Amino acid sequence: MLFMLATPIHATESTEYSLDELGLAVSIPSNYHVLTRDMDSSDPTLQRFGITKEDMSSYMYEQNVYLEAADDSGGSAIIITMMDSPLDDFNMFSDTTLSTLATSLASQYSSSGATFINSEIYQHAQAKFLKIAFSIPDEAATVYGLQYYTVYDSKAINITMRSYAGEISTSSKAELTSIVDSVSFTAATKTQEAEYTPTDAFAYTDPETQTTFTVPANWVEEPLSEERDYIDVKFSSLEEEGMLIIYGSYDVWNELSASERLGYSRSDINNSSFTKADIAESYGLASDDISIRTYGGNEYFMATTTSDTEMYDASFSITFTRMIMVDNGYMYLFQVSGTPDSAIYEDFEALLSSAEFSTPVGTANAVSLDTDLTSPFRLGDILLSFLLTIAVYALPIIIYRYAIRKAPVSTKKAKWITIIYGICAFIVMSFLLIMINGSGAAGGAILVWGYINYRILIDGQVSVFEGRETPPEQNQFVVPEETESFHPASNANGTMQSDARGPEETSVSDE
Repeated sequence: MLFMLATPIHATESTEYSLDELGLAVSIPSNYHVLTRDMDSSDPTLQRFGITKEDMSSYMYEQNVYLEAADDSGGSAIIITMMDSPLDDFNMFSDTTLSTLATSLASQYSSSGATFINSEIYQHAQAKFLKIAFSIPDEAATVYGLQYYTVYDSKAINITMRSYAGEISTSSKAELTSIVDSVSFTAATKTQEAEYTPTDAFAYTDPETQTTFTVPANWVEEPLSEERDYIDVKFSSLEEEGMLIIYGSYDVWNELSASERLGYSRSDINNSSFTKADIAESYGLASDDISIRTYGGNEYFMATTTSDTEMYDASFSITFTRMIMVDNGYMYLFQVSGTPDSAIYEDFEALLSSAEFSTPVGTANAVSLDTDLTSPFRLGDILLSFLLTIAVYALPIIIYRYAIRKAPVSTKKAKWITIIYGICAFIVMSFLLIMINGSGAAGGAILVWGYINYRILIDGQVSVFEGRETPPEQNQFVVPEETESFHPASNANGTMQSDARGPEETSVSDE
């Protein structure tokens, strides 16, 4: 309802109105002309606006309005509404939870044709309010709104100012705040009491990597809702209900095939294997959204992401801050609910600063290639790959030349045999490698072994060990898209790709 009055009247006095159904009383400045559900049909305010009690009542009941007031200029209005709420009381919610709740409002405003601008928490003497700025497009001019929204005694109550003459001025915002501060609730104020026994900080050690860090006071370890491949443990805050810190590690090196490891050691897989673009692509972000943070001398890729979930028939956007680091062949993830400006973020930073890894970051190349190759595991992989290559690319040619033909082959015939056999050998080798580790054969091997086989056929005196296979190019790694999807696999080019699992595998209770 738009109230347009022409004569300005300046006053600073207020009138108190009791809204019994809302369980509150509120004071409205005298320069506002007020309509309420229980006003008398002969009230001069009705006549002033040229409406009947029946028209006014019909409008208020349809729109859940209990009080509406227009200022003398007709440029702004105060509207108080109330509906029953499935929630109990905002006083029982932490500020972090309320901030998360506010994210659900953006889509609700959009669906009603309004634009959600921003929100913040406002602490009233008895209640917690979400203070929300919005705008509504109009044919004549944009309507701007400032809304104080709370749930008190299971009632969703809104005290809203709408401006029909441009953006709401600083003085009008102050006036609305004074109206909200004047609200007095009749029901007793609920308080969020600490219903937990405080805990001390404690050390956690990853049994696989021996990574250790200190979990801050008033955080407790909780079981995961289900077994996870890439999340090792979660810690829940006793002070901020529903807030979690999650830790996970993934052995990248262990997932590489023998051929992918040739020429490299475990320590070669570290942060330098990744770029900001790699991290950004995995989370659907821009490179500029990824930053580098250092805690306790360790460098992390930092990414802030959001996930959607449904609750109370509304869509909520939950924000997570992730820190990712790769060292000594392991990928480490630390994740916290919220953003750096949340109340619990200091605890997250303290945990990161205390982290100590089995191989100190920055010493990833301390293990020499020669030393690493002496281990039985590495030596066995290399011998297996070498013998497989000899068996496929050269052994049939050797048998043909020395056991069957027992004489050199003409140059022309040797060329044809080399070409045809090279193609067949490449197909066989690709099939074997795909069956073993999911990647195909390197195309350069055809040229190397083709030359060796040609020399064997025409000369018969050239050793097959004069040619050497060149080391593969440095693998490039791609981080997983989801927190619980650290599972790279090799593609046909030898490039690592993530086994990216969809959001449906991410439990709301764990994130």
